[in-house]
Amino acid sequence: MDRDLTAALVTIGDEILIGQIVNTNATHLSIRLTELGYSVKRIISVGDDPDEIKQTVDRYLNEFDVVITTGGLGPTHDDITKSVLLDLFGGSWVKSEEQFAVIIDFFEKRGRKITAINEMQADIPSTSKALINEVGTAPGLWFNRNGHDLFVLPGVPKEMKFLMDERIRPILQKQNTSRFIVQKTLRTTGIGESFLAEQIGPVGEFLPSHATLAFLPSFSGVRLRVMLKGNNQADLNLELDKICQFLIRKAGSHFYGFGEEDLEEAVLTLLKEKKKTLSVAESITGGLIGDKITNIPGASEVFMTGFVTYSNKSKIELLGVKAETLSLNGAVSEPIAAEMADGARRHSGTDFGLSITGIAGPGGGSEAKPVGLVYIGVSSASKTEVRKVVIPGDRKMIKERAAFSALNFLREFLLSDLKP
Repeated sequence: MDRDLTAALVTIGDEILIGQIVNTNATHLSIRLTELGYSVKRIISVGDDPDEIKQTVDRYLNEFDVVITTGGLGPTHDDITKSVLLDLFGGSWVKSEEQFAVIIDFFEKRGRKITAINEMQADIPSTSKALINEVGTAPGLWFNRNGHDLFVLPGVPKEMKFLMDERIRPILQKQNTSRFIVQKTLRTTGIGESFLAEQIGPVGEFLPSHATLAFLPSFSGVRLRVMLKGNNQADLNLELDKICQFLIRKAGSHFYGFGEEDLEEAVLTLLKEKKKTLSVAESITGGLIGDKITNIPGASEVFMTGFVTYSNKSKIELLGVKAETLSLNGAVSEPIAAEMADGARRHSGTDFGLSITGIAGPGGGSEAKPVGLVYIGVSSASKTEVRKVVIPGDRKMIKERAAFSALNFLREFLLSDLKP
């Protein structure tokens, strides 16, 4: 089979359309389908309208190999998905005894009595197969029409993930043995999208026709997503690795990791590999850097101390910043960032000290020191360096971007200082 296997996702529920909840289900399903070799071509949300649900499912089932719906399988009056599909596919109601047993166990463990409405959740159209839901009460459904598959899942994320991973994945793996999609995402930072593209060069010179390269920019950096499609998974993986190594060489020091690896995780990995320790002194970010670092499992191996020195007094008393330096330069300055980083390192006895000071706004800025002005310092036993950045945005955005800039400066400092 040389053609792409295609899929579509239909999210059912007024709560999605009015913005009451975020459609995270589509993200999980898209990732899983891509892993299984299916190209997701449509993602749509429809309200609790019988005609719209019926027409959308009917049309997509004609167009795509696989359609997955989420939502509308609960026990209340607005959960209409099963009834709509009974009307579309025909048949009659039959009870899934296996799901009914799960429902009984579910209520017994909670000391609650099963109502007639709850019992009805085990009823499914006779034209479908039940996908037994062991983490909830509503079973998933599997319909097939003219070789096209429709999978119907609850909207509760925990139940949706269970059914997708434990029930649907084995079915699709068995059905697709000849079409594969492999992909990898590279993380870069400190370089803009256009500059990175120029540095990489024309994609036609290194990218085969069955591969794509996407640039995905954000304030934290540019992600490079490489995707290949073909019939031989082993060959595709070899090609993928070759392309990624080429891109890593082109990105140079701007590359720091793969997939969902955050910058703070990359920094901690550098420190762990060299068995070095870190302390942080924060003013403008108010502990945000420490929070990001300690969100990473195993941070305690290298992260020793965090100082939140928001006032001048705390900078003097906790970090040993000189009063004269503050008086002469102000709290937001290169000399203060240097003394904060050096003070954090010396007072904590760590190998490296990271500091940050700046103006988050909306007030407090001036022509000489505008809102968004940030100084970042990094100190080791041999040297102390400071970087000045000016960050646009509101107060929260400035703090977030400042924390990221500090982590990136630290990463670059470590790459230089820890070089063999």
